Amino acid sequence: SVGAGLIPCPGSALILIFSITLGIFWAGLAALFFVALGMALTTSLFAVATILCRRAVERSMRRDGRLAKMAFTTLNLCGSLAIMLLGAAFFFA
Repeated sequence: SVGAGLIPCPGSALILIFSITLGIFWAGLAALFFVALGMALTTSLFAVATILCRRAVERSMRRDGRLAKMAFTTLNLCGSLAIMLLGAAFFFA
């Protein structure tokens, strides 16, 4: 997940080009570093939160099997549906 923060995005390229045209290359490079660091931290924190939540649901499944399995399945379906709707919204926008 740290690798996701190292991949430059078009916004980062624009920041660097803008800083080069203003003659402040090092400030632009510092801005890119902090953008990459923020993306890496955000991605990593979401990954850790996902793992912890999944483990909590799996622990609850061991205690009350039927209800927890229904909750787990519902959460999986809702997550998948949310990703599909967001992708469709971006596609048709």
